[in-house]
Amino acid sequence: KQAMSSTTLFLFSLILICISIFISKDEILSKIRSNFEENLEYYEPEWEEIDVIPEKYAECEGERFYKNPNCIKMCLQSASKTLATVKPGGMEWFQEEISCHNCPHHTLRDPLFSFVYNQHSLWTKLHSNGNESTGSWGSGLDAGTGAYSLSWMLHLPFESIYGITASNEMARNVEKACKKEPKFDPDSVIVGNWMKPLNSVDNEGMRKILNKKFDFVLVDYLIGSMEAFSPFRQESFVKILKPFVKSRIYLVGQEPYGLPQDWGKKSSYYDRWNRDADQLNRELAMNIFKLRDSIITLVGERYYREYPVEWVVNNLKDNGYVVDEVQLFPINWGKKALEGQIDLCDSKLNWATKNFMITERSTNKMVKLLREQINDLRILLNSSSIA
Repeated sequence: KQAMSSTTLFLFSLILICISIFISKDEILSKIRSNFEENLEYYEPEWEEIDVIPEKYAECEGERFYKNPNCIKMCLQSASKTLATVKPGGMEWFQEEISCHNCPHHTLRDPLFSFVYNQHSLWTKLHSNGNESTGSWGSGLDAGTGAYSLSWMLHLPFESIYGITASNEMARNVEKACKKEPKFDPDSVIVGNWMKPLNSVDNEGMRKILNKKFDFVLVDYLIGSMEAFSPFRQESFVKILKPFVKSRIYLVGQEPYGLPQDWGKKSSYYDRWNRDADQLNRELAMNIFKLRDSIITLVGERYYREYPVEWVVNNLKDNGYVVDEVQLFPINWGKKALEGQIDLCDSKLNWATKNFMITERSTNKMVKLLREQINDLRILLNSSSIA
């Protein structure tokens, strides 16, 4: 009974970034040289030809990247080099399952939500008071809902589910993605803001959950996204959420990325043939993310701000939560995922040029160059591995 009444938390945190790549030689040399001459002050490195597939990646092609122990080890080592904060205990926090954003050969389960499922199944069994026959998980709340998270929850044994989003556009996307699910109820998707008074006129949707408590609360990438909708209020969120948590909350977040520890003295487009492919790829990814954040700021919006797991854990404990466990998983960003970030840059710049004056020529040039570099640096070992 005491365990049932206490508020517990299972915390997840993601880390950036693990991508395995190779650089081909002949087919891109002329393209790289023309890019230098056309767009940048030309720099003549000592060109070093690299095999189509470097030897250390030979056993990591396709889905083997996610299953081979040596490949997983390389992924973890690569991911650890992009953390903005050093983790106490080093690699012992890391799980040997790779999460993935649009990776064509990732055929395994989603390690994050699968782990949430296994943990909550075990917790439900331990606290069923001998009544396991119903198999119900009671009420569920997706505190920062999205199409993926709500769709996943609709396949679980909840008696009722609510999803909260501060964005009307996201609410429409969720309804479009989930409308064919038998258990989906459009009225359960609420447009509301946790950081506004929950019974205020301009936050009317939140009245649907006032005085409710939920057996299962999922906070999926919400802490970081709050910067766009409720900046400077993240520290108050878990306190506001706590009255709605009856038993368990599962928080999925992302570690803030910093400059890779092996960041080159020159940009990834300089001296690229004399450095390791993993290092080049980390730099390319970081360049893309930083350009994306800069453009979002340029057009007058706020980009997402992630917090390290240490801050999240301390904030939860300060507000009376009991943190049961912390797990970190590496993320592999596929080509489509990186190009999606570049597409976001394009769309923001196009919107800005239509609505107010902006000096976009040089910024557009950077977007174009980074898009070309994604194609130059082969992701997931060879072109046949790229969706």
